[in-house]
Amino acid sequence: MSAEQEISQMRDQLLANANLLASPGLSRIGSMRASQRNLSDLQSASHLPLAGPEGQSVSLGAASGDLEQVALILKQQQMINDLRTKLEQHQRENDRLKAIMDANSMIESLDKRTSMRAFEVQRVQELELAYSKLKMELDRLIEEKAGNGFEGMNFRSLFEKTLEENDRFAFFSLC
Repeated sequence: MSAEQEISQMRDQLLANANLLASPGLSRIGSMRASQRNLSDLQSASHLPLAGPEGQSVSLGAASGDLEQVALILKQQQMINDLRTKLEQHQRENDRLKAIMDANSMIESLDKRTSMRAFEVQRVQELELAYSKLKMELDRLIEEKAGNGFEGMNFRSLFEKTLEENDRFAFFSLC
């Protein structure tokens, strides 16, 4: 049975119960001022109409046991409605808290990724700075050696070899 059908049946049940409560027979029985004559008149009446739990029509006798059952049913229905209301409130609160937790976890993961990227950027800058310092130092050494007449030592190939090693080092440190 779908939820809409259940809600419809509950509404019908509540309307039937409200009609029962508004009926003169029940109000006379429930009244503290009811006279014995009214009680005997009601007990001589055949039956009171009432809607059952599945929406079918049920008729109860006017005996005091039946009226107590009606009162008990009404109390139980009110308790059920109160519990359903509380359940809906708790479900909404639960959904709200889950949404907050999801948002917090997304923020945390975003913060971690952002801080990791910042660290990587800083590390790349440090490596580039070290690379440029080494390159400048090698240029200075080549100029010194070339000025002193050590042309036969082939510093240019040494310089290129060192640059290749630095490039490889920079590549592996980024991975």
